[in-house]
Amino acid sequence: MLNKLKKYTNLDIRSLLDQSIRDNEKAILALNRDQMWSDGTVDVNRPRIKEHYSDFTIPLKKKFARYKKTSFITLRWDGDFYESLYIEHEQTQFVIKSDDPTWLFSLEPQVRFENTLGLTRGSKAILRDIVRTDILRKVRNAV
Repeated sequence: MLNKLKKYTNLDIRSLLDQSIRDNEKAILALNRDQMWSDGTVDVNRPRIKEHYSDFTIPLKKKFARYKKTSFITLRWDGDFYESLYIEHEQTQFVIKSDDPTWLFSLEPQVRFENTLGLTRGSKAILRDIVRTDILRKVRNAV
């Protein structure tokens, strides 16, 4: 019993959390992509507000885009932007970023898209469940 208690006190929870985030990067990015595609969330601080394509853009998207959804802005034309998402790990947080040229030079500078990359409250709740389960598994395996 005492050995198990020592193992628990020696666990580095911060390290377990960081590793869980790294282990679940694909799920995190999928949450961000799903927010945009399914919900039309292009501002994580205002997830219920949907931006709409202009009357000029809708026929172009329907004709030329690989992903033709036009009921609201999805930021998914051919898929390059969605595929370019990655996670940058910082000291106390992680940040979702993109290195897609369209994002960097056209979309990100626009005020309406400045809060697109990140997770909404709902997505954060899903992530907490994923991470909690993962950390509990890691703790059980460590003791």
